[in-house]
Amino acid sequence: MGSEGTDLWATALGRTAPPRADDRRLDNDGWEALEDSVYTPPQDVRAKRLDIQGLRFVAVALVVLFHAGLTGALPGGYVGVDVFFVISGFLITGNITQGLAAGEFSLLGFYANRARRLLPAAFVTIAGTCLLTYLFLSATRFDSIARDALSSAYYAVNWRLSAQSVDYLAQDQAVSPFQHFWSLAVEEQFYLVWPLLLLFAALLWRANRRAAWLIALAAVLVPSLIYSITYTASDAAQAYFVTTTRMWELALGGGVALGATVLARVPGATAATLGWLGIAAILCSAVLYTAGTPFPGYAAVMPTVGAAAALAFGEAVRGPRVVLSLPPLVWVGDMSYSLYLWHWPIIVIAGAQFTEHPLAVGLVAAAFSVLPAWLSRRLIEEPGMRSETFSTTRAGLSLGLLTSLAGAVAAFLLLAFIPATHGSSVIVADNGQAVDVTGAKVKIGAEILAANPRGDKNGAPRDDFESINPDPINAKHDAPDGGNCITLILASADEQCEFGDVTSSTTIDLVGDSHAMQWLPALITSALAHHWRIITHTKQSCPLTATTIVGPNGPYTQCSAWNAAVTKTILQEKPALVLTSTSRDHQAFVDGEALNLAGSQAALMKGFAQSWTRLKENGVDVAVIAGTPIPNFDVPTCVSEFRHQLSRCARRRTEWMTATDAMERARRKVSGIGYINLNDAICPTDKCAAVIGNVLVYRDANHLSATYVSTLADRFDELVRPLVR
Repeated sequence: MGSEGTDLWATALGRTAPPRADDRRLDNDGWEALEDSVYTPPQDVRAKRLDIQGLRFVAVALVVLFHAGLTGALPGGYVGVDVFFVISGFLITGNITQGLAAGEFSLLGFYANRARRLLPAAFVTIAGTCLLTYLFLSATRFDSIARDALSSAYYAVNWRLSAQSVDYLAQDQAVSPFQHFWSLAVEEQFYLVWPLLLLFAALLWRANRRAAWLIALAAVLVPSLIYSITYTASDAAQAYFVTTTRMWELALGGGVALGATVLARVPGATAATLGWLGIAAILCSAVLYTAGTPFPGYAAVMPTVGAAAALAFGEAVRGPRVVLSLPPLVWVGDMSYSLYLWHWPIIVIAGAQFTEHPLAVGLVAAAFSVLPAWLSRRLIEEPGMRSETFSTTRAGLSLGLLTSLAGAVAAFLLLAFIPATHGSSVIVADNGQAVDVTGAKVKIGAEILAANPRGDKNGAPRDDFESINPDPINAKHDAPDGGNCITLILASADEQCEFGDVTSSTTIDLVGDSHAMQWLPALITSALAHHWRIITHTKQSCPLTATTIVGPNGPYTQCSAWNAAVTKTILQEKPALVLTSTSRDHQAFVDGEALNLAGSQAALMKGFAQSWTRLKENGVDVAVIAGTPIPNFDVPTCVSEFRHQLSRCARRRTEWMTATDAMERARRKVSGIGYINLNDAICPTDKCAAVIGNVLVYRDANHLSATYVSTLADRFDELVRPLVR
């Protein structure tokens, strides 16, 4: 390595970087225009580009209004985050390459600047959100929110959210007030490696650094875009959060910075037109995209290319700057970071407090979030960037470390304030048998109901119980032992597990989605009593049907493939009985489109009937477990909040039962199908209770708790035993 490369490397590491008068200009948000060596705009290169602030306004306005609930007008408002990615890539890449070109870039200084710029405001948001969570949200949420806070403090929450998108036990968790930190995590992970890549490129090809940087940029952009397209096609829910599917968006912004000299030569009228088309592309994406659009993937190209065009040509005469430079837009753009930090936790917490009129609540909460955002900007961001105390690299890095540690402390404090579970006078064994403190057997849950429970007052909503099992704080963990056996969304192979008497020659197959799996505790009790072997064939959100249903990205092809595999296995093994059940809320996908409710019910009924008929014709008996009532609100959270007013968590039976049930209609159509219906023991009266016989009926918004299913074991056995030949 020559002396020039050695000097550049030493400077980048911060060992010999000469002082510069305009460091503050480069540190200050990165919002100033770039030097002539990288970008040649038509105006003074040291002037603040107000149009970029206006573009930040567009981005944050889309995100805030979308999060507030304005999804009718802006169903794709989430693309504002992608606009932020492009802006960030443009500014930071220009900052780095300008410093490298001048021999004045400090790698540690870069990280220190990021810490000074971002971490103090982020810490205050994390600490404030933990406090608001403690004050206003149910204790059932403290654990998951504290863990989100911890991963947010260290900018790793996007990977946690990605993992949760395929976590069986996390499917019905309420939205986290830290969910929006995922995009900040993506940026910071990207910027851990991006300056290193540009530095090495400059060292390897010193004669033409710009070409080296463009090659480095392509090495990130192209693979990331391809991966984004392929991953989104297979699992958009998980692909949405991961860094590797988003890196190309930041690199695209960097490409605008590196190519700005060429872009500046575009004639004025053409540049203005392209700038406006860029704005139009962003807004069209926000209006045309929906929650069902597979994203990022191909769909992310339009808003990101639009943002790139707005950046490249925003300053053209009669270009977007005419509007984007207006003072109100610039004012909001100036505090866009703080507004992004604060709007989401306030919307989430307000929505939990005021459940009626969600759009009005969301809009009011979004408007209110401007206040803490403005205070954060004035009292934290601006003083931190101007502070002489933290102006050195060491001080900046120390500040970043301390604020991250402080964020972690806030998360641990929230964990520490999780209330102890209430002591119980009843102990429930793994088999569902309950005893009191003296060891005497007691009846709990459905065991307290009459033999024919419909209208049994013992199951009517009450306001209080001496104890509740499981405690609402731990309810989400009260799932069947086979929870880890369920096939995940992406998979098509049949994941099987065995229970009961695994040496028995009498086999029962439990087949369906998580609503089939929820019956496993009762089925295991019968299996142990009668020496049956249980094999589970279950898949997330996938019933046993010949109909293609709607999945995360349109047709749920993995479900169809899984159905084919399971059916083949069943026909080969010929179990004594196939027990199947499913949720009531599946939607059919036929002839290239998702059907409405009536069409879905008809298609699903036909698919169930075809699947069951095929099994029956090949000598396999089939029995259906009736779909259970669905509360559609988090029952443990409600019980935790109104522990001594439990009737507030009760709802009319008609609200929890859909008017039509395709599985029930299919059962009537196919002769010889067995039937197990325990809904009268789940909702015995006209109002469904959240707690029956000291037992929490649901562990989330739609799945029965394993404890309550265990108390249904005797009733379940009476119905299933005659079906097994």
